[in-house]
Amino acid sequence: MPSVKNPKIILVDPYISSIPGLGLAYLAAYLRKYLQIKDIKILKRNLFPLLGKAIIGEEPDLVGYFSLTVGLDYTHQLIEEVAEKRPSTIQIMGGPHITALPESLSPQAQVGIIGEGEETLVQLVRLFQSYGSLPTNELSKILGIAFYEQGHLIKTDNRPLIMDLDSLPKPARDLLDIKSYYPVRLRAFPTKVYRSSCLMTTRGCPYRCVFCQEGKYGPRFRYHSASRVVEEIEELIEQYNCNYVEIQDDQFLCHKQRLRDIVSGVKSKGLEKKAAFYCYLRATQVDEEVICLLKEMNTRLVFIGFESGSDKILKYLKDKTCSVEINQRAYDLCRQHDIYVYGAFIFGSPLETMDDMEKTYQFMKKNPMALCEVSRLTPLPGTGIWDYAFKKGLVNPMMDFENLRVRVRDDNLNQLWLAENVTKEKFLEFFNKKVKPLAWRYSQAANDFKIIDLFNIEFIKIFIKNPKFYFSVFKRSLENIFYRIFKGKD
Repeated sequence: MPSVKNPKIILVDPYISSIPGLGLAYLAAYLRKYLQIKDIKILKRNLFPLLGKAIIGEEPDLVGYFSLTVGLDYTHQLIEEVAEKRPSTIQIMGGPHITALPESLSPQAQVGIIGEGEETLVQLVRLFQSYGSLPTNELSKILGIAFYEQGHLIKTDNRPLIMDLDSLPKPARDLLDIKSYYPVRLRAFPTKVYRSSCLMTTRGCPYRCVFCQEGKYGPRFRYHSASRVVEEIEELIEQYNCNYVEIQDDQFLCHKQRLRDIVSGVKSKGLEKKAAFYCYLRATQVDEEVICLLKEMNTRLVFIGFESGSDKILKYLKDKTCSVEINQRAYDLCRQHDIYVYGAFIFGSPLETMDDMEKTYQFMKKNPMALCEVSRLTPLPGTGIWDYAFKKGLVNPMMDFENLRVRVRDDNLNQLWLAENVTKEKFLEFFNKKVKPLAWRYSQAANDFKIIDLFNIEFIKIFIKNPKFYFSVFKRSLENIFYRIFKGKD
């Protein structure tokens, strides 16, 4: 095939979520910087319900797909649809799932990217520019990929990590249609309309929690400099008019001096007066100085993975690095400084008992949350608990990954359950009687949308663009009214 100097590239996020696909924006920015690619778009399922039709309608030369474990079947369906309608289009899969299980690569996809995608994708696009295709004899020279050759899956050696994160161009947020995500939902401070977006300041993780996929990209932990973080925060506030900034990485507190410098930079530009912040924290990194610094930069809400109210279970989940006492101290410090807490909890560890579950419930009850997230312990590929479940014969690379949804559901009895001392039925009875009502109550109290808010000019703009979202907020407002009438505020 002839060379293609200016390929048309589509990057696809096939999942529905309340935040933009930042990882794809990093890839797009890298392609722009190193290959001067101009014809590039990001399509997200939130904004394109008929995603396959939208992809085909763009008539792309290359399509890249972000892949997660749950929802992989839908991604495969998209790839098959595009392959049928546009067989000349090169299709590439990347993301956490393909990194952990390259054997999940769709036969209709030409390549799977293993690990960080920026440098690898540039090499693949450059190869396509030269040949108009991706010859397998050339693919074998590229690090960090998987591909099929005569029906056999070939995996090349791992690609070294990008150590200097500041060398990466800022994400191409102009491709994300950020305004389509206004206003924030389920993020506290509900009676004001917040224009929100997010950033990432680190990659990797020095910890080895049994349930987390973060280590899938390699053991090295890296972070952006404080000046780069402040630069991105300023971009979100000044260029994209955000007044609510979500810092998504769990290791935002990884380096206390960096945090001091970030807060200093934010305050020197007066950004804390223009936006509120929502950060993800690890309880073991929280102390008085950290919370005071977060308060100085106008942090209103923090996410903490408390996971359990049982020290025994915490030792298992968190690799012996956390305790109930540490979690309690982190919670208390946040509330003492009037910072709301979004708590996450996990049920279903292999050795968990009803007594352990009751301890978790009591921790939840004792410590009111602005929001509360409850999950089952789920063996996602690339995690320690996947290895455990694989040895037990409970999971395999060819399984139905829809049964690995982390959300607790009582309408899907096929969901995998790992606790050996508590039956799934017994847990669901406990969950529905105690945990679910408590979590729901916290969510309703924190997300107190009022009817009058629906007449705010920002909400009216949303209604014109997205009526479905508007009516979902209206429904929640009515739920809050009935909740107060029949159940009270406490």
